[in-house]
Amino acid sequence: MRYITSRSLRIRRPNTLRLIALAVGFLGIGQVHAQPLDTLGARFVRLPLDSLLQREKTTTDLRVKCVLMNVLVGNYLYLDRQDDCMRAAMRAMELAEQLKNDTLIGRAQFSIGGAFALVNDVNAALAH
Repeated sequence: MRYITSRSLRIRRPNTLRLIALAVGFLGIGQVHAQPLDTLGARFVRLPLDSLLQREKTTTDLRVKCVLMNVLVGNYLYLDRQDDCMRAAMRAMELAEQLKNDTLIGRAQFSIGGAFALVNDVNAALAH
């Protein structure tokens, strides 16, 4: 049987370096101005195609417009509309480059790759 002694109940002092790193981490979180894509895109995934097109025309926020274009690409892929899919993917890339947002650029490149895969141009799809 093990007995609890004062030596085994040694209280650890907080490591100041860890506290500083934790404080800097929490302060850094407050400076991120991007809305998470999962909440931004979740509003649009289940909307019908005509509603998506209407929202894309009426919205002024470029981030929302870029996410809408990527959702449109997914819908066009499902509906097998090649020309509209390619147009929407290229428009999403233009918007993402204007925003200089790496996440949106990556999503737009993925959409372009999907559009090229729809027209069976595998080499161009792999380039994106």
